Amino acid sequence: MVSSANGVRGYLIWVVDGLRSRHVFRVYNADTFTDYEIHHSNLQIIIDDEDAEFYISSGGRCVLDHSEKTLGIE
Repeated sequence: MVSSANGVRGYLIWVVDGLRSRHVFRVYNADTFTDYEIHHSNLQIIIDDEDAEFYISSGGRCVLDHSEKTLGIE
């Protein structure tokens, strides 16, 4: 079965499955969810989360994480 993913709202999440860790695209339904493996090589995303902030660490790493308030580092 093939259906368009264009316009579908979901979540990019990090899952740990045994020794394998990876990002998946999770789509919630009424009482369940489906995790899709990501094979797309150039997928545009828009961050729609007021709790998300970009940081540059002291080591120069660029990081996307929760807000300082959520992390308790205000």
